[in-house]
Amino acid sequence: KSISEGKLTFGQTQNSLTDWEEGLTGHRYTYKMPMDYSSGLSSTYAGIKVHGPVKFNSKEYVDYDFGVYTNGAYKTTELSGTKQFMGRATWYPLGTKVDRTGLGLTIFGDVAFANVAPSAAIASHYAIDRTVLIGHYQTAGKGYLITGQYDLSHNDKGNGINSNGYAIEGNARLGGTKSPFHAFGIYQYYEPNTNTASNDSTKYSRTVGGLAYKFNKNLDISLADSNYHYINSTVKNVSTGKADTNVVSVFTQYNF
Repeated sequence: KSISEGKLTFGQTQNSLTDWEEGLTGHRYTYKMPMDYSSGLSSTYAGIKVHGPVKFNSKEYVDYDFGVYTNGAYKTTELSGTKQFMGRATWYPLGTKVDRTGLGLTIFGDVAFANVAPSAAIASHYAIDRTVLIGHYQTAGKGYLITGQYDLSHNDKGNGINSNGYAIEGNARLGGTKSPFHAFGIYQYYEPNTNTASNDSTKYSRTVGGLAYKFNKNLDISLADSNYHYINSTVKNVSTGKADTNVVSVFTQYNF
């Protein structure tokens, strides 16, 4: 048997990738997802989308999310007379009975447009596209997770500027299946402008790692170390005069 549990969502809604990836990693309150952090792909837009799993004999093999959204995110004013189109498809080749677990392959695409008024200069009107490829594996109990992804963007930082990078994320429960402790982390490498020689001065890596404690189903707390590093060591942060910026933080999350 095949079962599609599709839904239609409209209004202020999560885009096709960011919220899904935050749910995969389980640590959205400690760090931003790679494309949100580097490419300006916000978590929420006004729009309409269809999404849901496709199941065969009680196993989920495909999860899809396709939508049409405004070019301005929830925290910006919508100026353009066009819309953007996003889509994500996740394939579980072996099937899974628990969403976002098992072996999965995900592809995401976004075709957007500069958020400028129709009366703006012609040079201000251009298309933006983003592509994300993710391979991921998570145990059925969501105790262990490993992901690897490749990101590619065109014009997201201005017309004619191309960007790319990759990221690795992980999560591991420390102790038994009911242990409240998790270790988590992300390493991201990103090149904001790949088509100029000066790209060497803008390449960076971002590392976030820490330990999380789950008090109950509502409350989480974590201790994390975050590092931003210019790949070219001769480049310095204008505020600190150093190639690295490092911060130790305590994060909390309350769900209700």
